[in-house]
Amino acid sequence: MESTEILKKINHIFATVLENREILLSRETIITNIKGWDSFSNIRLIMSMEKNFELKFNTFEIQSCKNIGDLCDTIQRKQP
Repeated sequence: MESTEILKKINHIFATVLENREILLSRETIITNIKGWDSFSNIRLIMSMEKNFELKFNTFEIQSCKNIGDLCDTIQRKQP
């Protein structure tokens, strides 16, 4: 899956989990840029991404993602 497809899918997941259809993510988006993204919603987002992309993140992968671009790259690396 290409990076643009991954970003689009992540955007949909964020909009659904955070109940905000106005969200528009970019590779540079960080946690402080998204209203409602906190530690609790972060867990729900991770679980939803694992389900939708059919993969599992380890703690290091989650902690090393500094922005949405890092998350996209991690997901892309984990794709078969």
